[in-house]
Amino acid sequence: MSLATIQTPAGLTFNERKVSAVLKTGTTTIEAKNVVLIDHASLVAATPSVKVSLAASTGVAASGLYGVVTKDVTAAKGGIVQLGGIATVLSGAAFVIGNPVMVEADGDVVLATDPTDVAIGAALETASGAAEEIKIMLVDGPACAGTDVT
Repeated sequence: MSLATIQTPAGLTFNERKVSAVLKTGTTTIEAKNVVLIDHASLVAATPSVKVSLAASTGVAASGLYGVVTKDVTAAKGGIVQLGGIATVLSGAAFVIGNPVMVEADGDVVLATDPTDVAIGAALETASGAAEEIKIMLVDGPACAGTDVT
């Protein structure tokens, strides 16, 4: 069965894990549905935390850990980031079900086409253009430190 033929029943999440997150220094508010890069140094610090920032996946090491903001992350209150599972994101361009997707610098997802692109997941819905809410299967990353909120 190809990914394009998988139907996602409402509420099915596939291993969804959400963690509390704070902004990496110098980063402004990050809104829900944006894809973020999790700062590796914050996970291995003496006092581990989950620090996030917007980042394009092209040129970033394949070992990068990505998540999707489910509750706005602000400097004052922090926020919630989903690691793995089916996530709702914003499209940055058109693509079809089953296409591998990567993240743009603004946190939207686009088609991963170049061998150097770092795919963060696969499209579970078709996007006809930019700024559409679509679901992707987010690639599961390694377990990380942080406060589990699920």
